[in-house]
Amino acid sequence: MAGLLLTQTPVWAGVYKWQDDQGKVHFTNDKSSIPLQYRTKKQVKIIIGSEPSFKKKAKQVELASIPAITDQETPEQPAPAVVQEEGKKSPEMAPEAVAMLKETKTYLEKENRAHLRLIHIVEPTEANGKYFIMSGKNALPRKKELVKKLDAFKLPSLNEARKFLKRSALKDRWEKIGGDDYLERIQKLVKRMKKGIKTKNKIIKSIEADLNQVS
Repeated sequence: MAGLLLTQTPVWAGVYKWQDDQGKVHFTNDKSSIPLQYRTKKQVKIIIGSEPSFKKKAKQVELASIPAITDQETPEQPAPAVVQEEGKKSPEMAPEAVAMLKETKTYLEKENRAHLRLIHIVEPTEANGKYFIMSGKNALPRKKELVKKLDAFKLPSLNEARKFLKRSALKDRWEKIGGDDYLERIQKLVKRMKKGIKTKNKIIKSIEADLNQVS
C-alpha cells in the first residue's frame, strides 16, 4: 500500500493509553497528567511515539495506520421501538434507550481515537489535506445513520450527541480537496477536529452518568 511521506516529526512525547481501577481506558498526550499510581509499565502504553532526536527526519507512515470510522465500525442495531421520555427516572429507562446510550458512546470513543491518531500522525499540509477530509467523508454514512436513530430519543445526553453529529456531518459533507484557500481550510479542519474531541468527551461523560444510574 502506498505510504505518506511526512517531512517533519512532531515534538510531542506521544499518546499514552492507561487504565484506572474501574477498568476505564484513558488516552492523553501529557504523561504528567496520568495519576502516579497508574504510571507503571504494565498500566501505561505508548500508542503513538515521536523521535525527538530526529525532528526533521523524514518518516514513512503507512496509510493503513490511519483509522477511519466506517459503516462496519459498529454493528447495526434495529431501530428503537420505544421512545425514552425526558425526565423519566433512570431505573425505568427503556432497554432501547440504554442500548442507544452504549452505541452512541462507542461511536464517539472510536471517532475520538481515530481523530487523535490522525492529528498526531499526519502534518496538516496541502499534500496531506485529503487524508483529513476523507476521514470525515468516509464516516458520513455511519454518522447519518446514527443521527437518524438518535432522533427517536429525548434523553439530554443523546440529544447533545445528535446535535453535534448532525453539525459535524453537515460540515464534513461540504469539505472539498483543493482550491486557493486549501491550506487554510485544512488548518481550520484540524482545529475543528481538536475542538470536536473535547466536545465529544463531555458528551461521553454525560452518557456514562446516565448509564451508571441504571447499572
